[in-house]
Amino acid sequence: MTNRDGYPLPFALTPPELDAHRPEGKEWRHSMEGCALTVLLHGGAELIDAASEDLRPSDFDGDHRVICQTMLAMCSAGDEVTPDSLAQRVSDTISPKVLADLIAAHERGMPRRTTHSEPLWLQRASLNDFLREIRRDLTALYFWYDTDDVLLYIGITGDLATRQTAHAKRSTWAEFADHSTVQRLPTRLHALDAEREAIKAERPLFNVTHNDTPEARARLVAYLIEHGRADLLVPAVSRG
Repeated sequence: MTNRDGYPLPFALTPPELDAHRPEGKEWRHSMEGCALTVLLHGGAELIDAASEDLRPSDFDGDHRVICQTMLAMCSAGDEVTPDSLAQRVSDTISPKVLADLIAAHERGMPRRTTHSEPLWLQRASLNDFLREIRRDLTALYFWYDTDDVLLYIGITGDLATRQTAHAKRSTWAEFADHSTVQRLPTRLHALDAEREAIKAERPLFNVTHNDTPEARARLVAYLIEHGRADLLVPAVSRG
């Protein structure tokens, strides 16, 4: 299959529609992430370098995030990015099935030999199509914990990397944060409902909305005193 200029289309893949009946659209998201990584693997270091500003590993989940991070690291180090070189880097850290599926998709998507080489702009356009699909209408519901697994904060965002950077600069709880978990929800409305229910059920220390009770405030005061930061009680603690 070629475009109107005679160049082979990078992948004959049609983005599937998000099926609202699938829980949180996980199958749809997994498919879109796989397509984006397949385009990257086909384009190799040249495409990864050209598209580095477009790539956010936080847009990918699980093993797919590891693959994206590894590709970026290989490109940054000046290494060639091929199915074999990638497999050598990640085979011990990700699911064999995920890796096998990616390599198989890459092999299926390799264009037939033609007199034209696929231009970089076309590869990048194809990649961005899939990245937009990944980001479209998806919202991250995130949970931050301290080193003792005490839940500090629950939030939602459409741009996880930017939001976490803002927390690091402004939120008092960030100095206690150690690790987080993330769930992806198909719409912001779904995420708002999930956030509300999670806050009510789990009572994170620093959330105010849905959690502004005398008991919650007392727990926060006790936590700050225990951690030697009673000074944060005045002025008011930044809880978001």
